[in-house]
Amino acid sequence: MDFAEVPTFFELQKQQIDIRDGQQVMLDARQIKSRDEIALLSTAAAMVDGTYADIAEALRPGVRENEIVALANKRLYEMGSDDVESINAVSGERCNPHPHNFSDRMIRPGEQAFFDIMHSYNGYRTCYYRCFVVGRAGCLPWKRTRGCAAGARRSSRSWPRRRSARSPARRSASPPPTSRFRPRTGSKITCCPRWIGSSRR
Repeated sequence: MDFAEVPTFFELQKQQIDIRDGQQVMLDARQIKSRDEIALLSTAAAMVDGTYADIAEALRPGVRENEIVALANKRLYEMGSDDVESINAVSGERCNPHPHNFSDRMIRPGEQAFFDIMHSYNGYRTCYYRCFVVGRAGCLPWKRTRGCAAGARRSSRSWPRRRSARSPARRSASPPPTSRFRPRTGSKITCCPRWIGSSRR
């Protein structure tokens, strides 16, 4: 058995049923996805893509975090979501360290807004989060994000090269370009690239 509540285990033991740990076996099996499963995961992610498009349109100074959460719930259920498990909406000073919840806080100009959407489509779930900045492209959060992105790309390029006493690490004369992280023009910009994790429960 891979997962069950503790009273279930106790009751099975009372019935003299031998229980063995099958969690790792199930985790290994779930790594193999059929074409149908991949299509379901892609559909679940596409539903979140559409929701984030609506969030980007609704983000403006004065809107509250709980209003964005209500909009996202409505949109996901309209598209056929089985269950909207959780939506994290965090903005401003609540972003660091960010809690896994939302509040009635009003978003102000130039602030960062973080969202994480977890929902299920035919049992296939997403954990899909994005960061936005409500302000100009030259604001401080964008500059910090651009620096982090450049550092991450430098680290990823130099990671296979290990330092040794005989061969010092090579360093590039100039940092790699960060054009792929440049924001779109307008009052609302996407501050960070997207991250997504999907699973079947």
